[in-house]
Amino acid sequence: MKHGYCLLYFTTLHHLLRGNALNIIALGNWYNKDGDYSKALEFASSIEEYAAIFGLDFVCTVGSNFSPKGVLAVDDQIWSTGWRNLYANNLNIPWYPVLGEDDYRGGSIGAKAQIARYVLNLDMGLWNMQNFEYRINVAISPSSNVSVVFLDTNPLVESSGGKSSYLQHSRST
Repeated sequence: MKHGYCLLYFTTLHHLLRGNALNIIALGNWYNKDGDYSKALEFASSIEEYAAIFGLDFVCTVGSNFSPKGVLAVDDQIWSTGWRNLYANNLNIPWYPVLGEDDYRGGSIGAKAQIARYVLNLDMGLWNMQNFEYRINVAISPSSNVSVVFLDTNPLVESSGGKSSYLQHSRST
């Protein structure tokens, strides 16, 4: 299996869930910045291979979903070229994203477009960014759930004097 970008598998959840497995992949910077999709295709193939072997309940992203400039609208072409055609169509499992620094470069409208995709159900339940911060409950057995919390930590960068000075304005407008 080839590796690239940020790919994590949470193996410790199996023990914590008393024998019930929750298979998650977390990834960031998964969209190729320069329009050369060869590495992104290789990465998507690795995720598909992993999912076929181990099973996969969902993908969570840790941000910078659409580098380097984010998306501009819910119908931006990048949704097809950089996500649906590369990942979503073949995996056909839910994605739970959070925003990263690059996602705010499309401005307030671009950041909110990632939430709007979920609200408008444009991806048949595959893109599930419910808000800037949100929580999901995942059934791991008939009597047990796990809560997973998704946080946009970009505002923390701004409040600590980080380089992302455009974030506060982008979220508030």
